[in-house]
Amino acid sequence: MNLLTPRLNITAFRLEDEAALHAITCKPHVMRYIGRTGQPFTAEQNRRSLEHWIARSERGEPGLWAVRLRDSDRLIGWCGCFPFLETTDHELAYMYDDSAWGQGYATEAGAAALDHCFGTYGWERVVAIVRHANPASARVLERLNFRRGEDMQVFGTQTMYFTLDRRDHRAH
Repeated sequence: MNLLTPRLNITAFRLEDEAALHAITCKPHVMRYIGRTGQPFTAEQNRRSLEHWIARSERGEPGLWAVRLRDSDRLIGWCGCFPFLETTDHELAYMYDDSAWGQGYATEAGAAALDHCFGTYGWERVVAIVRHANPASARVLERLNFRRGEDMQVFGTQTMYFTLDRRDHRAH
């Protein structure tokens, strides 16, 4: 899997990404809205996560992918879609190093990931959740045409819930 955008190269993770990924996932302020705990990853958690996403890619399953700058091949984060909790829906998720914030990378990679997921897997809908303390992430979803629904409790935290139907994707 290789998705190219004007500024980004989105690929499956590889084991060589371990150090670069952990340089991002070890930062408390980067990880505060990510996952169940909102805590930075230990080296072991980072490696297990990396191995999990590599295995999913090798099986051809949806998952999180490495997002790299095209001009330097520098890893700046992850983006992708995967099964949402215990439902039949799939969730768009993303996380970026703080050096990449505010430059439109989340929107650019999110659009490419959605194109791939709707096109490859034939899904009718993708969802996303965002903690209330993270309005920047909610703005990314709005730029991608997601619609906000009712808030929901996820991992013990009240979150904003967004949906994107296939027909609304890229319908600007």
